[in-house]
Amino acid sequence: LSAATAPPVRYPVVRSCWVAVALAIYAVAGAVALAAWAVFCAGDQLVAVTLSAVLWLVCSLLVLWFWRTAPSGTLVWSGSDWTLESPQGQALSTPPPRLQVHLDLQHRLWLRLQPESSQAGSALWLWLERRSQPALWDDVRRAVYSPARSGSANASNITPHSDSPA
Repeated sequence: LSAATAPPVRYPVVRSCWVAVALAIYAVAGAVALAAWAVFCAGDQLVAVTLSAVLWLVCSLLVLWFWRTAPSGTLVWSGSDWTLESPQGQALSTPPPRLQVHLDLQHRLWLRLQPESSQAGSALWLWLERRSQPALWDDVRRAVYSPARSGSANASNITPHSDSPA
């Protein structure tokens, strides 16, 4: 199949342990850099060290909040529209949003679902990993880069298959 004929697909969206580890590494690296600066360079600048430590703590808490509140459910490509469904099957993104790829690591995708209008809500950031459903990974990648087409099939009728052509 070419990118222009991407089939409808349903793909699981889960909180990524890979992202959690990467964010934890960045937080620890920041703490180490802050400690090194405080010990070797800051001298007697207690106010600067304290403010820097508070800033590091706030940033670390925001990163934790970002990861903990990451959406989960099922990303659905109907062939013409994207939808994110909650684990209970309810649409979390209405009206149908635009999908943008922000990072493509071949086995991982960082995506943003952006509502068409500002009144429809804020953007949703999604992290997809191949290991969530390897049999459908090529299909979801094809759909991510596929232009929408009219008169497409309904994604709710899709069943996963492992012999899909890549």
